[in-house]
Amino acid sequence: MNQEITLAVAELKEALPGLKKIITNSRTLPVLQTVRINRNPEGIVTLHATDLDSHLTYITREPQQGQPEDILVPVDQLVKAVKCSAPKEEIGLVLEGKDKLKLRYNIAGNRVEQTISTLAVEDYPPVPLVKQPGSQLEPGFGQALREALSCRSEDASRYVLQGACLDVNDKKFHYIVGTNGRMLFSANSFCFDLKKSVIIPDSKFLTWSDFLDEQPALISVEPGQEAQPAKDGKPAVEATAGWVKLESPRWTYITREIDGNYPNWKQVIPTTTDGKWTQVVLSDEAVKQLIQVIPNLPGADGINSGIRLQVDRCLTIEGKGKDDAEWTSVPVQTVNVTGEPVAIGLNREYLLKGLRFGLNKLEIATPLDAMVMSKGGKKMVIMPLRLEEAKVEITPVAEETNPETTTATTTDQTQIQPPGNPEAKTEERTEPMPKKNTTTEPGLSLKPKADEDGTKETTTTAKETTKEPETSTQANNGNGTSAVKSLIEQVDQIKDTLRSAIRDLVSLVDTVKAAEKEKKATEKEIEAVRAKLRQIQNVSL
Repeated sequence: MNQEITLAVAELKEALPGLKKIITNSRTLPVLQTVRINRNPEGIVTLHATDLDSHLTYITREPQQGQPEDILVPVDQLVKAVKCSAPKEEIGLVLEGKDKLKLRYNIAGNRVEQTISTLAVEDYPPVPLVKQPGSQLEPGFGQALREALSCRSEDASRYVLQGACLDVNDKKFHYIVGTNGRMLFSANSFCFDLKKSVIIPDSKFLTWSDFLDEQPALISVEPGQEAQPAKDGKPAVEATAGWVKLESPRWTYITREIDGNYPNWKQVIPTTTDGKWTQVVLSDEAVKQLIQVIPNLPGADGINSGIRLQVDRCLTIEGKGKDDAEWTSVPVQTVNVTGEPVAIGLNREYLLKGLRFGLNKLEIATPLDAMVMSKGGKKMVIMPLRLEEAKVEITPVAEETNPETTTATTTDQTQIQPPGNPEAKTEERTEPMPKKNTTTEPGLSLKPKADEDGTKETTTTAKETTKEPETSTQANNGNGTSAVKSLIEQVDQIKDTLRSAIRDLVSLVDTVKAAEKEKKATEKEIEAVRAKLRQIQNVSL
């Protein structure tokens, strides 16, 4: 019987890039760096990859004769053999014992055989069993899923937002939703045969190719176990997440769902039918122009990459660098504007994302309300930025006109009065200071109230200051002006200190995120080892 498994190089070049999106560089579990190649009794050959939380299978096009075989091949060796071979050639695999494998391929037309080390198939994690029948997905689901995942959150503390939600709470309209708390994408016109909503975690594979665009595409969900309290002497049972299975003719992807309650995302979508909204409809030429212009406008290096939309009889897109005195403006051609003039500041990356999704209808109410982009059943809500420079208002010191009067009021002459209220008490006053970047963005209700860079608003207190009595001659020589100038310099110093502190906090947040990712990876590997130990403990001699 034929023991060799043969794989077409052309097909491997199609399959390996997808499989490598799942394969991890695990040091503690080398088996996760291998591809499991299986030939079943019917001659169908499949290639498997896993990272424990997700499992990916590729089915080759043509069955082949031979006895059933199951082999683990290090992915690096397989990639190297494919690179050396021509697309029309084949690669052969023959198992020679539990830990040895013969790899046959061509180098510049010369057939070579290489003996490489392998691992036992028994060490490979089993594929979860999904018993629920698959229901067919409608055309356009794959594209909508990729768009929703591109809008998901990358904040490790908001795990439930790190995926796309298939929302089936509305019996008439089912949605695909993704949000990071500052922008939200939704697409309806779908009908999922699901008993409850499910959150599909982000994956490099799901955003890599045209997976699910090829029909028929199917989805099925194997529900997890609900938590059960201890009862009648039985121990408590912890809740476990279910599994989501997505299938296309060549690929099968199984992933562990995100266990949690997705926020009530509908409450942040404004109603745009009350008459106060200005509507801008972009032509195809206008969309192409904006996609080319927006990345090149000044200000792209800012924290929020702010831009401004000016809407009057036409649409103007504007950008401004941190050292620029004026905005750089570009008029947008062939647009249709309905409503009152309005301006709004936005994160350019969010706007570009919506334009690339094909959303060509913009609806704006005020500079501080969310902007809505839409087309057909797709909609995106983007929170605005405040682009105005923060101003520190200072009331000049009043000039003295009488030295005798000055002597009686020496403790009040250098105090800062609140604007428009000169009689207010001035013993102590709290004044909000400018943030690191004056381009700030009010968050959606899905996002905790905080600055874009994760820092809270900082305030400082300007306390009462007193000076020795001044004569009218000293006042006339400009000492009042010197006091104001000194105060402005102190404000500038405080601003520099705050900028430095915020930069340090941003660096700290990045470090914490990296540590969180490493912790997650370690926990996955430890859990796999524990599962293996439990299997060994159950072995009876």
